[in-house]
Amino acid sequence: MTQFFSMPAVTTPLVWICQSNNGQNLTPFVVDRKLLPFVDCACQGLGDGMEEDVAGLCIFAGSVREMFNASSFSKSFPVYRERTGALTLVTHTPEHLGQAQAVAGTVTRSSSSMPPSHGARIVATVLDDAELRADWTAELDDMRKRIALMRQILRQKLEDRQVAQDLAFLTDQKRMFSYTGFTEKQVETLRADFGIYTARDGRIDAAGLSEANLDAATEGFAAVMRI
Repeated sequence: MTQFFSMPAVTTPLVWICQSNNGQNLTPFVVDRKLLPFVDCACQGLGDGMEEDVAGLCIFAGSVREMFNASSFSKSFPVYRERTGALTLVTHTPEHLGQAQAVAGTVTRSSSSMPPSHGARIVATVLDDAELRADWTAELDDMRKRIALMRQILRQKLEDRQVAQDLAFLTDQKRMFSYTGFTEKQVETLRADFGIYTARDGRIDAAGLSEANLDAATEGFAAVMRI
């Protein structure tokens, strides 16, 4: 946040708004410095719910003059290999919207020209059909609850192992990923000794946890947390 609030005027920060108060806190600074925010909305529905996850984003979009919002359906549908999403442009005049759409079209054509539409058609089919959309929403809710449950169980199992490290990050953080704070040495130990693979910065995918591997994950995490 320190880096964000020291950002020079008329620049484009990449923003991830997780909660409604994030949007309220950032808005005055963005407006004052005339920033053009680019918001990353990658995991809608996997935090607290479809509407809850964008509450802060809606506040933000209603307060700033202009912004980009990139929505991804890779994780929420999932159609990860199809690279399916949407770019929403918010401008303060219709004229600016037309100009921005023209530039966005040029950039899109230069980067991907005519990409496959399989993923986009899947998403459109589901969202345009009330029954399919209800089924998808229910399944997404189940997935969100399962991820939260896996986080809770992993934390309890590590606490039962009397791990001294603060484990609040497991349940305080939401959605698919968690930053563990593991060092590169701990990450290498997990990989070499326990066959557990994480990102090099210690980020784990909580969606990959299951009843079948929780005990193994607990054993490995507990061991490296004592290094």
